[in-house]
Amino acid sequence: MRVVVLGGAGLVGSAVVDDLVRSGVDEVLVADLNLHAAQEVVEKYRKADSKVSAQFVDANVHKSLVDVISGADVVSSNIGPFYEYCTKVVEAAIEAKVNLVDICDDFDAAEEAFKHDSQAKNAGITACIGCGASPGLSNMVAKYASSKMDKVEDIQIAWAVSVRDTGGPAANYHILHSLSGDVPTFRNGRVKYIEAGSEKERVKFLDPIGEVEVYSFGHPEPLTLPRFIKGVRNVSIKGATLPIWLDDVFRRLSRAGFASKEPVNVKGISIVPLDFAVSLTFSQHAFPQEIKEMIDKEAPTASAEKCIVTGERKGNPVRYTYEGLASFAATTAASASIAAQMIATGKTTSKGVLPPEGCLEAKEFLKEFVKRKIEIIETEETTRSLTGEII
Repeated sequence: MRVVVLGGAGLVGSAVVDDLVRSGVDEVLVADLNLHAAQEVVEKYRKADSKVSAQFVDANVHKSLVDVISGADVVSSNIGPFYEYCTKVVEAAIEAKVNLVDICDDFDAAEEAFKHDSQAKNAGITACIGCGASPGLSNMVAKYASSKMDKVEDIQIAWAVSVRDTGGPAANYHILHSLSGDVPTFRNGRVKYIEAGSEKERVKFLDPIGEVEVYSFGHPEPLTLPRFIKGVRNVSIKGATLPIWLDDVFRRLSRAGFASKEPVNVKGISIVPLDFAVSLTFSQHAFPQEIKEMIDKEAPTASAEKCIVTGERKGNPVRYTYEGLASFAATTAASASIAAQMIATGKTTSKGVLPPEGCLEAKEFLKEFVKRKIEIIETEETTRSLTGEII
């Protein structure tokens, strides 16, 4: 099996490489714009059984993408921001006729990618879009829960991500992008667009994260889950970045117009507000030392995710809750690696551009996931009448 990992020198991409090598994949190619960083990743696996190599790739050049992924069994893409690169990678995978797993978590980028479904089918490939922690693991536990129900009513997904998990600039591009404009939710059987950052609620996550105020966020799950979990009436996705006061900084920047991609003239220089905001937040001079120390002290060492699925079984109400506490980078990487290996080994026959719940078997996926020792806690709650049993 040969797997190409795009963005393989980044926080998530390098974790995908690690999972693939630990899984015994024959050959892994670490492809990145920063060739030196990719070579440093390769050095870690000099004594590994897997053949690990590095190669330069420029995701802004179509031929560069096609050349680097050609001949692979599957490509794992971890290049963000996804609203800029997801479609580019999908188009390259179609031309190269190579299966794809992309961790894309921008809803509009996913929508654009799904428009290439017929082309992917004609190329005979599976392009799995949105397979990380959320979307990805969230979709698969929802699918697994639905398989144990006769009727599904609601799917509620929530997460609280530590800033320690956010990695490079692409993460801040995603946060600010997903907090701008209107974002999708699925309500009463229809997609509805609501203001990003609205409909706040407090959600109790596993300790030590505890109770966090989360809000509507721009993710693909409300668009994809209703396509493959028939009958579901409501799908919501809400999240927050921790520490919560830093999360408020992102929301204020977005509301102030710093998520805009439209250039503005600043003393004769054309500047994109979003580029400025991301550059500023990643500048070593952006925060005074005391603020940096606060982030180091208050940012949790792990992130939390929760998925609640409610419905009916044998006419009785049933509710499944799935909770986990781990590094989102590790969770995202595990999901991406598992999906890539499942597709490469023929554990899906679905072709086209699909979300994970549309091309992967949930129980098989979760069986592989728990092997990574990332605990997922399932709680089942049922309500039923004893009348029929007693009388």
